[in-house]
Amino acid sequence: MDTSYAAEHGDGWRDAALSQADRSKVSDICIAARAMSSFATEPVDLIAVGEAWGALQAIVAGEDVEVNVELTLGFRSGGDDVREGVFLSVRVNDEAIVLDRMTTSWGSDVGSDHSTEILASLTPKGWSRSRGVAEWLEELDEMCGNDAARLTTSRDHA
Repeated sequence: MDTSYAAEHGDGWRDAALSQADRSKVSDICIAARAMSSFATEPVDLIAVGEAWGALQAIVAGEDVEVNVELTLGFRSGGDDVREGVFLSVRVNDEAIVLDRMTTSWGSDVGSDHSTEILASLTPKGWSRSRGVAEWLEELDEMCGNDAARLTTSRDHA
């Protein structure tokens, strides 16, 4: 029995009416996801990058997505008393592509805090905040130039 979002709601990526501009943005996200592969330190990270790459290509082609994968590239910096971090993520599954930025802070006198901002998301019904794609891509490009950046991944089959 198919329990995917598309099976339950009848409007998966196969039924999405993406414009050429939408497909171009997804292709740009795909290129960025592939660039994260150079930060992989474990075979499972390369598998996750490959799954994200394949899922993004499937969306461009109007095909179903059968994975749930997240790639996060980020770093923490600071000293003994104060630390800050920035992490950029792309999540891809049968329901959406989500691009977000998480910032973290820690101070020995105040503890820790974090916030996550969704910069852009695409569902089979269309974009939410599509202008955030360019911002996410630009920040990711800068992040790729940071020697402290590390890749973490999460993957599951939908």
